[in-house]
Amino acid sequence: MEQSRFRFEADAPLSPAVSVSALLEDLNAPQREAVEAPNGPLLIFAGAGSGKTRVLTHRIAYVIATRGVRPEEICAVTFTNKAAREMRGRVEQLIGSSIKGMWLGTFHALGARLLRRDGDAIGIPRDYTIYDEADRTAAIRNALRAEGLDDKRYTPSRVGSVISGAKNELIDARDFMARANGEFDRTIGRAYYAYEQELDAASAVDFDDLLFRAVVLLRDSEDVRRYYQHRFQHLFIDEYQDTNHAQYELVKLLAAEHRNLTVVGDDDQCLVAGTLVTLDDGTQRPIEDVRPGDRVRSGFGSGAFGTAHVTRVAQRTARSLVTITTAAGRTLTSTPEHTHFAGYPGHASAAEQQFELAATVPQRTIVVEQPRRTARLGSAPLPELPFTRADSVVPAMAMFDENGDPDVVATVVCYDAIRRVYDLDVEPTHNFVANGLVTHNSVYGFRGADVRNILAFERDYPDATTVTLEQNYRSTQPILDVAHSVIKRNEQRADKKLWTDHRGGEPVRLISVYDEREEALWIAGEIERLVAREAVSLSECAVLYRTNAQSRAFEEVLLRRGIPYRLVGGIRFYERKEVKDVLAYLRLCANPRDAVSFARVVNVPRRKIGDRTVAELERLARKKRIAPLEAAKRLDETEGLGAAAMQAIAGFSALMDKLRDEASRMPLPVLVDSILVNTGYRDMLRDGTPEGEERWGNVVELSGLAAEYEDVPPPDGLTQFLENVALVSDVDSVDDKDQGVLLITLHQVKGLEFDVVFVAGMEEGLLPHVRSLEEGDSGIAEERRLTYVGMTRARRHLYLLHAFRRHLYGTPQLAEASRFLREIPPDLIELAARPGGRLVDDVRRPGSVRQAVHARAVQANPVVVAPQRYREGMRIRHDRYGEGTVLKSTMTRSGEELVIKFDEAGVKIFAVGDATLWPVQP
Repeated sequence: MEQSRFRFEADAPLSPAVSVSALLEDLNAPQREAVEAPNGPLLIFAGAGSGKTRVLTHRIAYVIATRGVRPEEICAVTFTNKAAREMRGRVEQLIGSSIKGMWLGTFHALGARLLRRDGDAIGIPRDYTIYDEADRTAAIRNALRAEGLDDKRYTPSRVGSVISGAKNELIDARDFMARANGEFDRTIGRAYYAYEQELDAASAVDFDDLLFRAVVLLRDSEDVRRYYQHRFQHLFIDEYQDTNHAQYELVKLLAAEHRNLTVVGDDDQCLVAGTLVTLDDGTQRPIEDVRPGDRVRSGFGSGAFGTAHVTRVAQRTARSLVTITTAAGRTLTSTPEHTHFAGYPGHASAAEQQFELAATVPQRTIVVEQPRRTARLGSAPLPELPFTRADSVVPAMAMFDENGDPDVVATVVCYDAIRRVYDLDVEPTHNFVANGLVTHNSVYGFRGADVRNILAFERDYPDATTVTLEQNYRSTQPILDVAHSVIKRNEQRADKKLWTDHRGGEPVRLISVYDEREEALWIAGEIERLVAREAVSLSECAVLYRTNAQSRAFEEVLLRRGIPYRLVGGIRFYERKEVKDVLAYLRLCANPRDAVSFARVVNVPRRKIGDRTVAELERLARKKRIAPLEAAKRLDETEGLGAAAMQAIAGFSALMDKLRDEASRMPLPVLVDSILVNTGYRDMLRDGTPEGEERWGNVVELSGLAAEYEDVPPPDGLTQFLENVALVSDVDSVDDKDQGVLLITLHQVKGLEFDVVFVAGMEEGLLPHVRSLEEGDSGIAEERRLTYVGMTRARRHLYLLHAFRRHLYGTPQLAEASRFLREIPPDLIELAARPGGRLVDDVRRPGSVRQAVHARAVQANPVVVAPQRYREGMRIRHDRYGEGTVLKSTMTRSGEELVIKFDEAGVKIFAVGDATLWPVQP
């Protein structure tokens, strides 16, 4: 490694002076204290909605403005890519200049950047591939086969869970095998070791490696470690309570020299004063009287209870509470964020139970795309329960009582109240008995985070400054009033009305749109406006709808606008087969050693290369210690493959040689078009069937995303594109934080909260749904409850949307406003003009739908789908047809359409969205 790579000269000019008073105005006293805190370790405890992002961005700007720190000397870590972009924009707005050079992104993006730049110091090539969850599963399955292990008993997903947990604890395969206790552990150790060999042979890393290998890099390479320790004079870490051990070590290594480390943690998990904690002798004591050193009754697993020690007691004031009452009469009141052992009893198979008991790392279960650990305190028939937030617990769930037996939840009540609440840390079990129910002791263990990180912060940095942000922000009164006007119509409910001390707030807005596409476009535009003007994070925006089918329009528009989103309950864009196929070709162009990508596309489209041939090729590659693609180039008649198979493999090898050569010299969009044409993939999809056209539409979307890299010189454009795609997949699928705009049905949104909520499709037959209308009053009451739940997910902004015309079951239909909209008093809601159209007096007025549809029919297209990029006379180039001249450019409802006269191929007509074209410089 060249030593010059490790010289950092901070000679860029400082940012222009900014008004310090401007950075501090509009901050409450604790927020200001955090922003102005001196250099050194700073721990900020921040509850939900307490302005922690605001504090973090203002502190970054304050450090730049007042302490002579340059942006390139700062590293800031968030848990979402979009939050990082938002933070960058807010800091630049605060200081009035660019912060180019600042490292700002997720932990995984930080690790990927470290490994891409300096991973060769520990043997990781710069063209390494990042395996997603599906790729990891395929590689583990190959490893199990190589070791002769039964993938029915040792399923790749369960083996992967253990490996993931080990890597998060910084335990490599050799250490895992050395620590193995029993035959089962030793078997998993063999699989782990074989899996690592698969990754090394393919020059690949998985998501856990982005953190694990980054820590190894900083630990093992003194030059690399010193460079980054010197460069990053200030580190800022958001959501510190959610860090695992690998992330903790990564932060500790980077901050070792300057020790200017600011972390924001969440201390919202607490139980109210008066909660009785069971001590080890069976007596009970109010939680406010429990002290560090006290011994409490705690569950140790599989029905066993014993003594654990209280190591820390914290207290604060809460303004929102949740009271849970069980069938046996036990009652437990906590903050909404407090995690309980609560869920629906499940029955694990004998093999699964044996696996979990043998594994050294607790298993994870997926609940609404949110990883949660599970606890096994009771005996059969209740083997495990997930960690569940108090405000996500619902009646009919089970909880553990003080004997480890199940007690069914009867009622759950969420309400606003000002109470003193307390939090305990209990070692080593992190649970205790409160009011006769077993509960988790710390939010820091929620979603797999490590309680040791927060505790170790104060131990590692005894001189740390600690600031607590206690002010809580909930739904505004206008939102609660609208929700109440809907739910009060239900007869079978307690007569209560939500209230808040935040009397102001934006009015609830009713948006009438023409159809589902205009609905999606309006929502996307409003999200962009909120992000730009009000610094709203995309992860705080949610689109709620009644049926999964409604998500399609939102996905299409968000993808075209470049707005990240998280889809709950559907197949995400990057997980669709055709998208993964094209990405596999691209990855094989970037890294010919990628065995998983090779296996995915070697016979796609079909090339008469069967599964047996692929398996034999992989066996030969493993025997020769080379990649399958390299083995394909070295085949001869002695390998035992038939002549037809060898010819097909040779053809594929030649094709990849051609594509790899193009990857080194062609712009990325041109390369994508070449892959689609030369592999036959385009012809395979465009077979004239509706399914094929739908899949082709997804490939076109991917081509559009690749077009954003057309100005990046090859092959860097390919490398950057693949890394960014992998990291988007990472934060959407692996990270447990909400990434981007959340698309979710009303049935799945209970327990979640967002700054901005859009309730889409408020039309008769959709919300309430046509099936509920057939069920009579009970069905409508349930739909009303769904609507109420959706509305009360909003803290600051609530939008209700209605379309005049919607495609249902493949046909367009006129849509009358939902009866729930008619139940809202006019003075509680604000009507807004349609996009590109005039204001409709009131969508709920009879005849408004037909009036709006007629008005739309006689007006010009109100929506510009994409900007016009080409003009008559422009010279352009197409990879297949060469250079030509634009004869005509027309904007249609679906985008720009060109008539081009090519110099050699004649006149062609192209839809810009379906073709890869680029201007030729005169």
